[in-house]
Amino acid sequence: MTEKNLSQTQKPDHPPVDQGFDMQPAIALRGAKSLRQLRDRVEAAVREIKHLRQQNRKLAERIAELEAASDMKPTTAVLTFDEDEQELLDRINKFIKTIDNYLVFETKVD
Repeated sequence: MTEKNLSQTQKPDHPPVDQGFDMQPAIALRGAKSLRQLRDRVEAAVREIKHLRQQNRKLAERIAELEAASDMKPTTAVLTFDEDEQELLDRINKFIKTIDNYLVFETKVD
């Protein structure tokens, strides 16, 4: 059998089809997808670490402020609230109005 009679898959410079070389592009695509997914997860983890470090710095600053405030005279009271000042004032005013309404109602009933 001469080289002219051999099919393309049987020529010495072409590997036989039955060796699975035709599947390599699919494997490469799955590998690239896996690497992209891994990269995305790593990038998300890095963003979360940066966010947590920023929160940690803020908390450390807050702790330093509170420790500095603890050096005040014992007669000085230091109050801290987690909510916004205006929100706290609004809540206190609503509470005061509720008590006022209750007292007015009680005096009318008596």
